Order: sequence, then C-alpha cells, then structure tokens
Amino acid sequence: MAFSDAFKRIEYTFSTSALKRPHTMTISRPQEDCAPFPNDDIRALSHTRMEDLSIPNFSSFCQKIRLLRPRMQNMTREAIARALHITTRTPQARITLTGLLCFGRYPQAFDSSFAIELYQRDPQDPLRYQKLFLIEGRLDRMLDDALE
Repeated sequence: MAFSDAFKRIEYTFSTSALKRPHTMTISRPQEDCAPFPNDDIRALSHTRMEDLSIPNFSSFCQKIRLLRPRMQNMTREAIARALHITTRTPQARITLTGLLCFGRYPQAFDSSFAIELYQRDPQDPLRYQKLFLIEGRLDRMLDDALE
C-alpha cells in the first residue's frame, strides 16, 4: 500500500517574521482516522476531573457565557461545563476532549499527541525533515504560538 493510500496528507504553508521565509507544515493521519466522528470531541477522557481544568480561564469563559446566554445566567460552573459538553454528565464529571484542549492546565499530560510539531524539509536531503520546534499547551495558546 502506498503512503498516499494509507494516509491523508494535509499541508499548510505559513510565513512568520521569526522564520524569515515560508515553511510548510505537513500533517499525516491514517485514513481511518479521517472519517468523521461526530461525537469524538465530547468523549470522556479517563483519569480526568474538574481540577485538571485551568479554573481562571474557565471562570472567565463562564462569565462570558452567562452574559451571552440568558438561560445560563444562574447556572454554576459545573452545570455550564455539563451543558456545553466540557465535562460529561456522569457523576464522576470526566473532562471531554473539547474541555481538555480548550481549558486544560496541561493537555499533553494526558496525551502527548495534543501538540503541534513544526518541521522543515532538510536542504541536503529533500526526503528528510528537520524538527523546528514543539508547541504545547491549551489549544488557543498553541495556535497563537504557531501563527506568531
């Protein structure tokens, strides 16, 4: 089976002032992972609990939600988390994938693949890549750092 048959390849080209020239970021994922999973973002992650969320970030998010959604004005943080699928509706209140990536203190502690790795083609060998850097943290910070 050829690489292109087994993997879906996504390429992004970006340019930043720090890198001085355009670079290509390639993401390769197995084809079976590329099928749509409509509920994958709300699946519970084992060994997580509310304490794994960054409380200041989540609290400011809850304040904004209370202003934007009148029906949620009197809801507690825990109730908002359940209603918006940040935590599960089970008594253990496990954090979902969405909740961990958006509000987790350090999502990479639960899965090291929750990070952005930037590579560049090796000038001497075009079949090899050089790792530029690894970006970790919450999703908003990772995107800010990647686009910086």
